[in-house]
Amino acid sequence: MSNLNDRIRQLIASACEHMPLEQVPQDASLDDMPEWDSLAHIALIELIEREYGRTIPPDRVAELRSVETIAKWLSEDAAEESANEPAAADADLAGALREAGLTAGDMVMVHSFTAALRGVERPDRALIDALLGVLGPEGTLVLPAFTYSFCRTRLYRPDEDRSEVGVAADTLRLEYQGRRTLAPIFSVVAKGARAEEIAALSSPTTFGPGSIFDYLLQSRGKLCGVGVGFEKITFNHYPEEELQVPYRYWKQFDGEMERRGDREAVSVRYFVRSLEPEAVRDQSKIAALMEKAPFARSAAVAGAEVVCAPVQQYYRRLRDAMIADPLFQLSDASRGHWH
Repeated sequence: MSNLNDRIRQLIASACEHMPLEQVPQDASLDDMPEWDSLAHIALIELIEREYGRTIPPDRVAELRSVETIAKWLSEDAAEESANEPAAADADLAGALREAGLTAGDMVMVHSFTAALRGVERPDRALIDALLGVLGPEGTLVLPAFTYSFCRTRLYRPDEDRSEVGVAADTLRLEYQGRRTLAPIFSVVAKGARAEEIAALSSPTTFGPGSIFDYLLQSRGKLCGVGVGFEKITFNHYPEEELQVPYRYWKQFDGEMERRGDREAVSVRYFVRSLEPEAVRDQSKIAALMEKAPFARSAAVAGAEVVCAPVQQYYRRLRDAMIADPLFQLSDASRGHWH
């Protein structure tokens, strides 16, 4: 079976409330799968558009009702696009990553919006290949595989649950044998020299000692965004927990983790953002703060921006701003609630 068909089956599984991939037939069709109902179809269309960076015309939505028809449409659409726009080569991706500051042997956590890489076939794989090529055998790639749904369902299945923050982590885990951490909300998938060490991380809180975020800081890692800027980097919450900002509060989430048919109790404390009154973050402040930072570098490739910074310098700059102003990350409208 082609890689394209495999990926379509993964997207169908995600759209059908994260059903196990093995339950999605190789010739899956909306007509033969009761789980693939109208709501799941809408979710699938959104996943396809986000994954491949294409807009599906309304008159085609109803026609894309099987692995076969979806694969055919994607292939035809890609051929038409490539005729009008030159595809970006993997070498360009690697060059942009190096220009942004990644080097062999680095450990880097990458946030990405792969659909932003225009003209790149299977942008998730292309990006992973480029990253692993730049980092080399001594480097380590870390991708977010967060499952916020644990806060609602109280069940975490690290071997089955799909990432809720993009498809790249699922690709790294399923197609490159990446190792996933056991953190029920903020898990990551790692591949490389330090993957086993990362997979063994454990922390009682989401951003405290023992978390992937603290590990990146202590290990002098790097932060990178592809198709997203520094304002989307999850590490931005690390100093919020450390400094105990007034617009967040502690909440404990107890649940279960299921692995290989066995279940065990799991709990984590999460320094959650206030919703009543709502603490609205102004992400542009972090973007502006890091835009002026001498250590932050950027590049562009295939229509997407690539940004990169060493974690320790990033942390110090953000922490200093938050020590001077504990409400630094909030919008002006929200600040009045916590003065």
